[in-house]
Amino acid sequence: MGITASHVLSATTPDDPSFEIQPKHWNSIHAITLNAVGSEISGAFANGGGITFGLSADGFITAAAPAGAPSPINFSAGTTSGNIGSVVFADLNGLAFGLNGSTITGSYTQSTHPHSQYSFSNLNGVTFGTAGSTVTASVETNYQAPGAYLTTARASTDAIGLNTAQTNVTWTVNSSGLSFNAGGYAGTGFTSTTTAGTQVKATNNTAGLSMAVPAFLTTSVAQTAQSAIEGFGVSNTGQTAGNTGISTGIDWVLAGSGSITLSQSTAAGTNTVWIQHPAWITTARASTDAIGLNTAQTNVTWTVNSSGLSLNAAGYAGTGTTFAGANISGSMTQNSVGLNLSLSVAAPGAAAENNAHNLLGANTAGNTTATGSTIGLSGLNLTLSGTNASQIVLSAPATSSLVGFNGVTVSTAGSTISVGMMMASYFDNVAIDHHSQTIDPGGSTIWVAPVIIPMPVSASFLRMNKSISGVSTTFAGTSANTTFSGTRFHTDAFVLYSQMTGASSLSLGSVTSGTGGWTIQTRVGAGTAGSQYTVTFNITYPLAGTNDSSYSTSYNVSSSNFNISSESMSIFTGWRINDIPFAASLSPGVYWIGFGESTTSSNNGPAGLVGASLGMSWIGVSQTNINPGYPGQATNTSIQLQPGLGFWTTNSNVMTKDSIGLNSISAMASNIRPYFQLIRRA
Repeated sequence: MGITASHVLSATTPDDPSFEIQPKHWNSIHAITLNAVGSEISGAFANGGGITFGLSADGFITAAAPAGAPSPINFSAGTTSGNIGSVVFADLNGLAFGLNGSTITGSYTQSTHPHSQYSFSNLNGVTFGTAGSTVTASVETNYQAPGAYLTTARASTDAIGLNTAQTNVTWTVNSSGLSFNAGGYAGTGFTSTTTAGTQVKATNNTAGLSMAVPAFLTTSVAQTAQSAIEGFGVSNTGQTAGNTGISTGIDWVLAGSGSITLSQSTAAGTNTVWIQHPAWITTARASTDAIGLNTAQTNVTWTVNSSGLSLNAAGYAGTGTTFAGANISGSMTQNSVGLNLSLSVAAPGAAAENNAHNLLGANTAGNTTATGSTIGLSGLNLTLSGTNASQIVLSAPATSSLVGFNGVTVSTAGSTISVGMMMASYFDNVAIDHHSQTIDPGGSTIWVAPVIIPMPVSASFLRMNKSISGVSTTFAGTSANTTFSGTRFHTDAFVLYSQMTGASSLSLGSVTSGTGGWTIQTRVGAGTAGSQYTVTFNITYPLAGTNDSSYSTSYNVSSSNFNISSESMSIFTGWRINDIPFAASLSPGVYWIGFGESTTSSNNGPAGLVGASLGMSWIGVSQTNINPGYPGQATNTSIQLQPGLGFWTTNSNVMTKDSIGLNSISAMASNIRPYFQLIRRA
């Protein structure tokens, strides 16, 4: 079995990195061709698990497997179904499952716990039976258990009729019924009881109707066939009234009383006596299901019916009275006649009145309270006038408005009006001309200068020009298959100061600050021949408020020495803009600005590599080279041409936000002032 590997590119000089095939291409894609025969892969795959391997005529490996059951399978149980890949049978309620090879087994264990036995007994007119596995029950419709019969129960409809009206009466209502006292009128109440004999007795008076009914027969006793009636009478046991005993040889007649109706028929030569009683009460009202005792009524309207008693007293005032008032007294009487109100007020005057006015809010002056029987109002920048409608009219001058123009803005916040200059998006501190000069503070030295900002400024970065030069170098010692790099990190920073106050008025305090950074990397990569190598420059720099602008360039060299040339970075040399990110808003005022810089590096190659980079200097505006002195004193470097213009040395690298004493700033040659711009761009 042979394998052929070929490079993605091809050339006649594959070892020369100066041409089309370079070291970086060896990480590219390679084409591999495999030519195999069946005998060379026969031992690579073994049959098993129902899968069989082979080789097709055109050289492809084949695999065959028996068809399997579909998965998942749709199962249904009751009203629910679902596609399930695997099913588990769970033991429950005596049913147990098992697996014997590929067969699912099941067994059921009959419950052997004892069950309670129940029996049904005939009672109170209910008779039970069975029909197969069904329990039956029947109820006798004419059944009534032995004992006292219901004689005075109230039917569900036995109550006061609808729309009962009341005039000039008093009443008492309780569970026994509704009792009226209407003088010469009969009441609507009803009472009943039993009485001896066969006559119904009744009394009708102001209490209502009272009836006494003799006892009556409600059930009959089964009789046996007899040839003749020897005697007939009333037993002295059970519920009886009047005479009891057996009488013979006389005629007997049955009479109905107490709501009992009698009738007879002589059909088929047989006399049949029919006894009919009223319908049984099925929904009688309980004795406590009624209006409570001692209900009284005064000055109300009402409605009373079988549902209950409805009272409406909304149209009547109560009889209780209360009175409260300031500087007024009175008495009240309320009864069925109506309301009697008596009020009295003291005579007007200082002794009777004590009016008080309180002035509220933040815009008040003098006394904020005034008391007395008469209080006067006076207007200040207001006109006061009275009307016949007991009104006081306050008239204020017409309102005026302020409008900003010519760079002035006007705004309001509540009752506060603010007037200010419009925010500028550009500012530069001095006019730059042919008197430019470079300067390098560096290290722990800060270049300080005064600056006056006459208007509010909003900025996104600070722009300051720099003079940049490229630095080349050469060093010996090339070697094959090697890569190394050196990186130089350059940081520019500034701090904005303002003059402190009080005992610290001769010092400058930090207000705000900003920083920007450059990263310059020099990278060298040599191939199989050390004299053939590539030089690459990677630069990251700040621009227009960001620190992430980047540039990269490279060139090939064939030399026995490492030659690092800055010619490929000519677009970075000369006067170049240096933007330091600075998102801030500044108010007009007198400030001082301090500039500083620092440089660090990292290197894994020859020591001279980091020297092949970019050199930077600040650009400023030079002034006279003469520093004035105080009269009567020798001149010294602490006397600046402008207060705070010069160098200040600190132990902190790059910048510090510590306060600076004005006397600690040393004058410099040519009294160079920095030139910068504050710019805002969206």
